[in-house]
Amino acid sequence: MAKAWVYKRGRNTFVVLWRDASATLRSKTFKHRHQADTFCHNKVTELQHGGPGASSIKSTWADACEAYLEYVRDVRGKQPETVRQYQNTLANFCRLMGPIRPDSMSGDLIERYIGCRRQENTAAGTINKDLRHLKAFTRWAVWKSYMPNSVLLIRWVNYRQTTTKRKPRTLSVKEFSDLLRAAKDLYGVPWVLRILLAVTTGLRQQDIENLMAADVSTEGATMRALNRKAHKFDGSRPMNRVVVGLLAQYIAKLADQQGCLWPDKYHASKFERIKARANLPDIKYHSLRASCASFIMQAGFSTGVAQDLLEHSTPMLTQEIYADLSPVYRSAVDAIPVEEALKGLDLEM
Repeated sequence: MAKAWVYKRGRNTFVVLWRDASATLRSKTFKHRHQADTFCHNKVTELQHGGPGASSIKSTWADACEAYLEYVRDVRGKQPETVRQYQNTLANFCRLMGPIRPDSMSGDLIERYIGCRRQENTAAGTINKDLRHLKAFTRWAVWKSYMPNSVLLIRWVNYRQTTTKRKPRTLSVKEFSDLLRAAKDLYGVPWVLRILLAVTTGLRQQDIENLMAADVSTEGATMRALNRKAHKFDGSRPMNRVVVGLLAQYIAKLADQQGCLWPDKYHASKFERIKARANLPDIKYHSLRASCASFIMQAGFSTGVAQDLLEHSTPMLTQEIYADLSPVYRSAVDAIPVEEALKGLDLEM
């Protein structure tokens, strides 16, 4: 007679016991009672209808995903943002592939998922991140017997998108001035300082919003900033001395109890209004960060200086994006002896 039962062992530990076709006692541990009850019910159904030697696991996709997210959060100790990324990947896979069982995972499903993500114009980096998350999920599911061992035979490859990288939109000096004037007219000094910090330091929008008044050192013209994307802390980031003077006057007028540098929260709608007022509808907030590198390299500084200030992971990334602004390339082009070649040649335009 097919039978499986659940008993509690310790705090938040539930064990499912059953005997397989060879009468060997098997067990599986869960953290929640409802997961153990679901697995127990599926195991009884499998033993009754699967016949001798049946070994397929008939848990639902939702149960496997929930158990995996608990494992990533509680056992692996991942940060909430990382757990949320895993959750989004599993939810997107279920949304595009429909309701499936964990034991039906195959390479064809992965190929179909990539195709659906391509139709949604998803970036190649996002697709590769989803593939890494799914690979880790399937390995864990095989380990916990949610999926058969044949899932390990799936060939995981990096998806490469054959599209050219778009150059970031940068500001000219006049556009920079128009943007500052529009910010002053609409929302006052705080937004002017936001834009100045983005252009002169290359910080991202989230890092600027998290700045505190105590992070700015007016004497040394430096600031302390946390790069949340790279999880790095820079304790002495250089600042433009003109911007430091404006910040010192602004901080002196802040209330003593106010720790945050900004009196209001960032809203994308406000930046959209500033763009419209300055007649610059095609720029993004990231264009301010790109303009920092543009102004630095046009002033004659090397690509390595721009890489260090923007905290790019490799020099190649800065080179690919801002190669046309490099002073080395400009000097090389200007070194071509065009004037000597044109001597004595009368060109009437």
